[in-house]
Amino acid sequence: MWKIELLLGCDANSHHEVWGSTDITSRSEGQLDFFTGTKVHILNRGTKLTFLDSKSNSITICTQGETNLARDWRVPSEPSG
Repeated sequence: MWKIELLLGCDANSHHEVWGSTDITSRSEGQLDFFTGTKVHILNRGTKLTFLDSKSNSITICTQGETNLARDWRVPSEPSG
């Protein structure tokens, strides 16, 4: 069986407390259900998002096979630009 591994930072265009937003949208509930059902790991911890502006925020996700690559994943306190 062919299997794809994934490490992805994305503007999910949704807000959920699980990945650091202060609110929850209906779109994010569906995404969370998908992530949970497909065993995709959400790497965001706490309230630090990988990107944030006035209209969007982003999350970083990976599949089980990529968790070792993301073991020390973190968001620096200084913006990277």
